Amino acid sequence: MAIVAAHGGLVEDARFFRAVMDDVALAIASSALSGALADIGVVVLFVCSGGRLDKHPGASTTVGLVKRLLDEGCGTVLASPWPVDVSVPPHWLPAFLAAWSSGTCVMDACFAANQAVRARLGDDPGKYFAMSVYGNPLAQRSTASAPRAASGEAPQGADQGIAPVAG
Repeated sequence: MAIVAAHGGLVEDARFFRAVMDDVALAIASSALSGALADIGVVVLFVCSGGRLDKHPGASTTVGLVKRLLDEGCGTVLASPWPVDVSVPPHWLPAFLAAWSSGTCVMDACFAANQAVRARLGDDPGKYFAMSVYGNPLAQRSTASAPRAASGEAPQGADQGIAPVAG
């Protein structure tokens, strides 16, 4: 699992997702980020508009960060198609991780987390419907497929279903 929290940037005419940015000067193109996260089973994006999917201007498909991540082999992506209110992640993530850690599939863990946001932040659909599931909604936490280090031992964090990202 990989969790990304950053600003999301759209192209100037706001037609397409462009980059992930920090508060200072770092900007990472969606192609670079998706390449770095290739083949991660579950990716959580607390990135404004990170779940946005737009019609490709010259083909019968969509474009966006989620599309790139799925194309790069990520099985499931959780993201918001609109700007994520900063009050959402502190309530959503603990509820999601608790459900996920108990063996609940991603779809149900996301629902539980969205309901936790609703219970804590009130009846604002922009907050409690923000996080959506893309890709495989039935993915479950599994330590059986945790990667092994060259020594044959599981890398640090693998017992929690977390794999280190190289590079």
